[in-house]
Amino acid sequence: MLLNDVRVTKTISVDYNPLCNVACIGKDEAWISGWKKSITRVNIHGSIQETITCNNPCVISMTKKGELVYSENKSGAIYIVSEDTIENLITTPRGWKAKGLCCTRLGNILVNLHKLGRNKIVCYNDNIITEEIDKDIYGNPI
Repeated sequence: MLLNDVRVTKTISVDYNPLCNVACIGKDEAWISGWKKSITRVNIHGSIQETITCNNPCVISMTKKGELVYSENKSGAIYIVSEDTIENLITTPRGWKAKGLCCTRLGNILVNLHKLGRNKIVCYNDNIITEEIDKDIYGNPI
């Protein structure tokens, strides 16, 4: 249920301008990213806990196992950070770039892909495309 009145419960100061993405880790930490060439894990007090250097992060999300997943804007590849190891998880189709990323409770990864003014949502399960959606229920492009 959504609240009628919005309340600020905590403000955390971070050195990201602009701050573009936040992926929560429980109640006390979050991964954050912006236009820097890094993704940073901060605690509820704004203290840096860990920093991952990457070329040009675009979007971030967390798996149900608590692993960080992020996309690189230039390559379009999607990476997973697991126990201090960074692995290429998904290579997007040629020419398509990930513009949105979501990890589901079932363990699937939904990726909003963009190419030359076209968009589609692709569902990956174990790095395999299981579904692609490029039109709404009326047949219009998304």
